[in-house]
Amino acid sequence: MAMPENRTYRATTVTHALSQVKKDLGPDAVIVTTRRFRTGSVLGVGGSPVVEIVASPPPTTHAHPSPRAEPAAARDEAPMRRAKMVLPADPRPPTSSAAVPANESTRPRSADRLRATPVRPAPTDPAALDALRDEMGAIRTMVGQLLRCSNSVAAAAGRDRAGFAEAAVFERGSLSEPLFAHYTRLVDAGVDAEVAHGVVARAADDTGPNQAGDVRCVREAVLARLAREIPCRPLLGPPLPTGRPVVVALVGPTGVGKTTTIAKLAADHALRRGRKVSLVTTDTYRIGAVDQLRTYADIIGIPLAVAPTPAQAAAAVRRASGSDLVFLDTAGRSPADDRRIDDLAELIDAVRPDHRLLVLAATTADVVLRRIIARFAALGPDGLVLSKLDEAPALGVIVNAPCRSSLPVALVTTGQDVPDCLADAIAEQLAAAVLDGEIPT
Repeated sequence: MAMPENRTYRATTVTHALSQVKKDLGPDAVIVTTRRFRTGSVLGVGGSPVVEIVASPPPTTHAHPSPRAEPAAARDEAPMRRAKMVLPADPRPPTSSAAVPANESTRPRSADRLRATPVRPAPTDPAALDALRDEMGAIRTMVGQLLRCSNSVAAAAGRDRAGFAEAAVFERGSLSEPLFAHYTRLVDAGVDAEVAHGVVARAADDTGPNQAGDVRCVREAVLARLAREIPCRPLLGPPLPTGRPVVVALVGPTGVGKTTTIAKLAADHALRRGRKVSLVTTDTYRIGAVDQLRTYADIIGIPLAVAPTPAQAAAAVRRASGSDLVFLDTAGRSPADDRRIDDLAELIDAVRPDHRLLVLAATTADVVLRRIIARFAALGPDGLVLSKLDEAPALGVIVNAPCRSSLPVALVTTGQDVPDCLADAIAEQLAAAVLDGEIPT
């Protein structure tokens, strides 16, 4: 008998993929494999989530005719006996004058007798079938509940007792519908599950049982708690210290938008705030990087110094003593390249900037984000710039980055326009952006 052909179904969620399988193959389809991956990503960064399910049609049982005539006694078996598939003691028909006497060479072995015995289906009683369908539905529901519970337990693994207590709130199902809806919204936005647990659990305490069902009150409580998870500190206030320039260095991996952010900062402070600004770049590795920044400097009307070595960068900063601000653009470094990170540390030690901002792209996968934060911690950053919010499929990085780095967010960027698409970080605005999935304007 030919094996049923496997079919592949893809969707953005498991629920959608399973609905395709059920629609095409029916509710009794056999799930062969399930896997998750991202399409359109580059080295695991960005892309769209995809769930792939390989399934086959439900197996069909064909009754094979018996090589011997079925005894009348077998045809008249009680339904209960047939339902239990109890085999008769001897499946052979009674001996007659036409029958060939059995001997050791012709008598079927036990396995042969089992194969030769016809398998009769259970009675198709409508009430019995309805009961069976109800039972299968209950089993499917129970499996779904077990999977959700196992995911919650896995998310809680490794926490302290307080963390387990927070998880227990969700396990007991004591959350109101609005609170649970906000929890799932945070998780869907990419917020770390443990952080989302803590935010919603504390919001539940803030609202209390009387307001737990009020959507507006729940939203306000969740936003307030979420904003506390996003510490913010603007880069520079209105007054600047006198006597020497304030030096700001931007560091981070390749491709996160450091040069464009430097241009936005320079244009904002020079053209809008009337400050004297100088630029220093050490990015002589990337083709066109110096020309790109020089074009911006010429348009803004500010000086640019190119400094390939740490000593030259320190000298360029000293020559800019008449400026209010000096922005230092550095070359992007891979967190896996220890030698390049050490070179960058040497540059920072030579220049000794007043502020060291780590630039992180909102499109970065969480596992890569952890690695970047851990590796660049050696440079002693004192703030974060979250770039490319407009390109991110979800904005959970706004919460995850400061939580993982213990650094405040100083700036966010939301596009390529210079000097626009740059803003000081405000916790309440960023919390609303995460919850609503809309970038701050």
